[in-house]
Amino acid sequence: FPAMLTIIVSILSMAVLTFLVQKTKLGKAMRAVSEDMGAAQLMGISVNATVSFTFAVGSALAGIGAILYLCAYPQANPTIGAMIGGFVIGVAEALVSAVGLSVWKDGVVFAILIVVLLVKPTGILGRNITEKV
Repeated sequence: FPAMLTIIVSILSMAVLTFLVQKTKLGKAMRAVSEDMGAAQLMGISVNATVSFTFAVGSALAGIGAILYLCAYPQANPTIGAMIGGFVIGVAEALVSAVGLSVWKDGVVFAILIVVLLVKPTGILGRNITEKV
């Protein structure tokens, strides 16, 4: 049953996305902004709103994909540490931006990466590995 549900929801999502991009005013704005942002802005398209909407659509599709994946494979495994790392980096970037130091976002992310690699080289949820020499 999960396989059929995945196929049906995927086809439905693709159809809705195709309709959205090809047949709606927002879809036309998305295509215009992706082609030439400056010209789209001169034509009266709100570039910020269009980009925000595009990210929202992408996030919704990613959420649908994640739910479908979890329906098919309902177990947790050690690779979930990558998700935790993504949340940590996302929260750190948001906090740095909220403080007003958005110029330092990349530096903070790389500092977190370096600290994690020094402290936990096998990953956030990884186990210590002893090497036999």
